[in-house]
Amino acid sequence: MSVSLKIDKIEYGAVINLFVKDGLTPNEIHSKFIKVYGDSSPSFSTIKKWAAEFNPLKPELNPICYFLALLGAHYFLHVSRIRVKLLTLR
Repeated sequence: MSVSLKIDKIEYGAVINLFVKDGLTPNEIHSKFIKVYGDSSPSFSTIKKWAAEFNPLKPELNPICYFLALLGAHYFLHVSRIRVKLLTLR
């Protein structure tokens, strides 16, 4: 597995974690990923599986996960804003 692929998985997981904490469903999360990442976004089944793992009702979640999710979400939003600007410039 390449370093880039590992980073993508960490980034995706962090964003999914934050969206789950915000109360989004796997369908809503998948829609957001498709808008930003297109074909390179994780599959719906992957998002659904990770969303279940990041369920805030699970007592074994580490608070560090939430911090990493915030960082990932900030990056996700920044990248999506840049992509929207680039698409409007065409």
